[in-house]
Amino acid sequence: MTDIEQTAKAQEIILALLEHHSQEKAAASLNMCPATLRRWLDKPEFQALYLRARRDRYWLLRARAQQAAPAAVQTLLELMADKSSGAAAQFRACRSVLLRANTFRFEQGQVSAERNEQIHREDTEYDFSPYLPPEALSESPCEVEETARKAGASADKINQIVLAMVQHGGNRTKAAVACGMSPVTIWRWMQKPEVQEQYRKEIRAAYLRAKALLQHTADMAFSIIERIMHDPKAPATVRLRIIEFVIDFGDLGAGEDLHERNQVLIKAKKEFEQLA
Repeated sequence: MTDIEQTAKAQEIILALLEHHSQEKAAASLNMCPATLRRWLDKPEFQALYLRARRDRYWLLRARAQQAAPAAVQTLLELMADKSSGAAAQFRACRSVLLRANTFRFEQGQVSAERNEQIHREDTEYDFSPYLPPEALSESPCEVEETARKAGASADKINQIVLAMVQHGGNRTKAAVACGMSPVTIWRWMQKPEVQEQYRKEIRAAYLRAKALLQHTADMAFSIIERIMHDPKAPATVRLRIIEFVIDFGDLGAGEDLHERNQVLIKAKKEFEQLA
């Protein structure tokens, strides 16, 4: 068996292990003896591939949670506005909105990452051709055109796979059906760094939109909390929890305000010392 065949077989076994809850079921799905599967698992190179695959699977699970965030936020807002759900449920929904409405740190991280990506692109786009040997610059126009054609086809394939993964909530099987591919093929493409990065970009954008929606409804959430807090017909235990939350939430805001004020003063002091 060639190295390529070995790698393909290893990937097939790993996918079966990820999809089934036991080695026996994974072996049965492959028409393989369990002892043969265990021999594969004993190989250090296979263990390394399997570990990476399990890490990727866990990352995809977290990505699925980010993809589900818009639907979760929409359901949360519906519960928050639904008086028939009861004061306790409304308060918990409003509390969730207010505690998760601070998107500024996430947005700052996004801006910082985009700035660093731009710097990286500028650094790597420098033209090194004057320093390359003549043979490295001898590609014919036909070869250049063929390279560009392959790159374009690859980009189209990546877009197709990423779009299918986003539309189907990270489900490789459904994405494979949508793309007319096998789940193994989708899995192999998802191992590529450029595919993962584009998928991450799409997930981040969807998650940020969900967080922004929370922030936009924070005022409404606090208004509902105030209404329940002043409602004598609401259960006393719920009103007490709201009072505690309002005070704690106010403390959180005051603490953040003091921290920002101190940071401004420290920065101003450093600037003054540099000028002195």
